[in-house]
Amino acid sequence: MRKDWKNIWFWVDIALFLLCVCFYLMANPVLWLSREVRASNLWYTLLALLCLAGKTFVDKKRLKEPAWSWSWGWAIIIIGTYLFFTFYRG
Repeated sequence: MRKDWKNIWFWVDIALFLLCVCFYLMANPVLWLSREVRASNLWYTLLALLCLAGKTFVDKKRLKEPAWSWSWGWAIIIIGTYLFFTFYRG
């Protein structure tokens, strides 16, 4: 058993990451299987970025070894897909 599993901040970090993924999927309904044309949702995208910012804060301030850290890469992916699906309706 990892000693991190007893740390509450480890679980907060995991929960924030899962919330970020959920908001990301809700923000981009184009990724869902459907024939309808849909646009990205700005508010869910901002919530995903907010969760990602919270996760980055927890990684830097509370955890010595982050559970999984690739926050800047995720931020670029979230913003990039929002811009792509908003302005390219192909």
